[in-house]
Amino acid sequence: MEYQSNMEENSNLKLGQWDVEENAHYLQCQNDACKKYFFGRKNKKYCSGKCKIKANNELAAQRLNEIKGNIDPIDQINRFLSKISKGKDERSTIYLSDYPVETQYFNVPIKSTVNYKDSPGWMLIGKFYVKKIPNHDRVDFVEM
Repeated sequence: MEYQSNMEENSNLKLGQWDVEENAHYLQCQNDACKKYFFGRKNKKYCSGKCKIKANNELAAQRLNEIKGNIDPIDQINRFLSKISKGKDERSTIYLSDYPVETQYFNVPIKSTVNYKDSPGWMLIGKFYVKKIPNHDRVDFVEM
């Protein structure tokens, strides 16, 4: 049986110590926003389901940010252009301000350039020829 308590720190008990009256261990919630003291199983980390969910959601968000940070920018650009191209094999234009999150990877320097129809300055990214227009908020692309 587990008991939650809003009690202050009990000076008679040490964290993890068994309390005979409560028939449980004296613990402190490991959620940084909570830190309440409570009685429960020896391996219980959180005082409530709410604290456990909050801590697990924060952990999942942190892991997702780490994963997003490790994705290759070229792969991100290729995925984004694949979504918006819809199989068109004609020259298309997007404005970076229309897609602020998705187009952040266009600001990463990519050194490999190719000529597309005798026009220099294009980059081959996945299945797309891509050209960022200097000093403009515009990117031209063509699917191969």
